[in-house]
Amino acid sequence: MLRHKYREELNCNELMLLPYYVASMNIEHAFWDATGDYEAFEGICLVDTFETAEKTQRAFDVFNGANTARVQQQRKAPIKVIVANPPYNAGQIQENDNNKNRKYEEIDRRVRVTYAADSQATLVRKLSDPYVKAIRFAADRIGDAGVVCYVNNDSFVAEKSFDGMRKHLGKDRDSIRYNEFLSLAGIPQETFDYRLGNRSALEWVIDQYRVTRDEHGKITSDPNRDDDEQYIVRLVGQVITVSLETRRIVAGLPPFTI
Repeated sequence: MLRHKYREELNCNELMLLPYYVASMNIEHAFWDATGDYEAFEGICLVDTFETAEKTQRAFDVFNGANTARVQQQRKAPIKVIVANPPYNAGQIQENDNNKNRKYEEIDRRVRVTYAADSQATLVRKLSDPYVKAIRFAADRIGDAGVVCYVNNDSFVAEKSFDGMRKHLGKDRDSIRYNEFLSLAGIPQETFDYRLGNRSALEWVIDQYRVTRDEHGKITSDPNRDDDEQYIVRLVGQVITVSLETRRIVAGLPPFTI
């Protein structure tokens, strides 16, 4: 299974040569560490990941035929898990910085017709940040189901400019995987609109009611109850109901003026 994943399903993209070789060596070493065998990693591509969503990629002399073939193979492959550390750059501070965000016709269009179109903010310049494009890219790339794991800041959680983005992210997450045997699906997007501080009540419950271990792995905190196996599942259902009913009541209140 591991060898098949390594040879057929694992992909990696880098645009700069040094990170490209470092990533390749790290992946090959991890495989050697797990199997005891060295095998060259054929799934790495020297490519701008965002350009894989475009109709064509820019041509560089350093991109040889083998690399181009890998890119084309990756574009055709079904990808359901994406792990990345996207760059952040809403815009250069001054013209001399020479650090403008690149334009990507397809991803920029997708951000424009989704996150920007559904935003109530007057200024949506921050939606040009590469990490926003990375989230849009990943949401489109995994299709109807998948996992996206990013290292990124949390500005999109509360800032007004990202209200349209939050709306679409809410639509994208309509299920909770409780364990390997049970998933809760069909969660209404409005559930996530009932917030406690900077996150929804449901997100707070998910964060608090999960199995955790201390850094040494000796102490485990497990909120599951042996005498009530459906406790957490029932709690999630109750929080969803309270969130929806609270939003309904608040929406029905008459305007308040001072």
